[in-house]
Amino acid sequence: MPTRRRKKSLDRPHTPKRLTPEQESARRNAAFAAIRALFCQVTEPWHSCQRGYCRRHHCCIGEVGRCLKRHWPLMTPAKQNQAHSEVIIGGPQRVRPHTSMEWRLRRFPPSNFVHE
Repeated sequence: MPTRRRKKSLDRPHTPKRLTPEQESARRNAAFAAIRALFCQVTEPWHSCQRGYCRRHHCCIGEVGRCLKRHWPLMTPAKQNQAHSEVIIGGPQRVRPHTSMEWRLRRFPPSNFVHE
């Protein structure tokens, strides 16, 4: 007796397997923002920030990339490598990547994230 295939439910919407270029770009930008935030948690750029608010509250306000861009050259290469390895594992709180794209991008060299 031949086996019958079960029909797919019409309640489930059709979802394409591939993302549009706009969706992929949006996911990449979100992953870059999350990685920059991790770099800020690890490197603590408020130590060299010109804003008193950042130094007082031990956090970056506004453009995270700008603070990180200013602070990154002040670090030694050994500290930069240590920060990169910390970001790969998720920072001080071991934050898991939200998407597979973020997981892959965490392993890229830090120069992709600190220089906008």
